Amino acid sequence: MSRLVAAFSILLMTGVAPPAGGAGADLAETEWLVDDIGGHGVVDRARTSLRFTEPGRVAGHTGCNRFFGPVQLNGDAIAFANLATTRMACRETLMVQEQRFLDALAKAERATLEQEAQVLILLGGNGERLVRLSRVVEK
Repeated sequence: MSRLVAAFSILLMTGVAPPAGGAGADLAETEWLVDDIGGHGVVDRARTSLRFTEPGRVAGHTGCNRFFGPVQLNGDAIAFANLATTRMACRETLMVQEQRFLDALAKAERATLEQEAQVLILLGGNGERLVRLSRVVEK
């Protein structure tokens, strides 16, 4: 059984992601602001975000709606599944951005940290850069 399948099995049975090395170990209880989605930038002041709330869980804001759900972390492997969202209607530009962001999360397979863990990059299976995020630092 592959590590990914084993980790997913643990997550399904316990609701908790297994201990992880790599980027996953550094994401616990962090919040990130989205800077770029697929090379298209983001709508200013929309505050699209991703927060690792507790082991195996994420929440955030799409720029229009809130989302939450499970995340699987194992080393630099990452998988978002069954994310739930609120269903408010917003301006079309925000709705388009929201869909691009949720699609990118669904495609994400790897997470890497750059610039002394202040930048999080989500990558697709082919190494495609899906989302670039900057760490929110509490003051």
